[in-house]
Amino acid sequence: MNGVVIRLDHITKSFKIIENSDSAQIRSGRFYALDDVSLEFTAGSCSIVAGANGSGKSLLMALIAQLEEPSSGTVEVSGNVGLIFQDADSQILGET
Repeated sequence: MNGVVIRLDHITKSFKIIENSDSAQIRSGRFYALDDVSLEFTAGSCSIVAGANGSGKSLLMALIAQLEEPSSGTVEVSGNVGLIFQDADSQILGET
């Protein structure tokens, strides 16, 4: 991957919805949480993923960590990826 350690190529993640809405993110009965996202992260770089609540940040990270699969597109990861959830208290498994 030539210095690239994480590559997302045209990632789309959609979910089937039950009730309709006029949202631009809803098409053909599906909610598009991520739509045609392409990113590359290179070794030694520092990147920030920021956005409003519900904008898909955690879903994007779950796709990179391969906890979720995209509806379409490809995710390439060189090596292992870890994910730390937002609520640190829920990650404590026992007293040390």
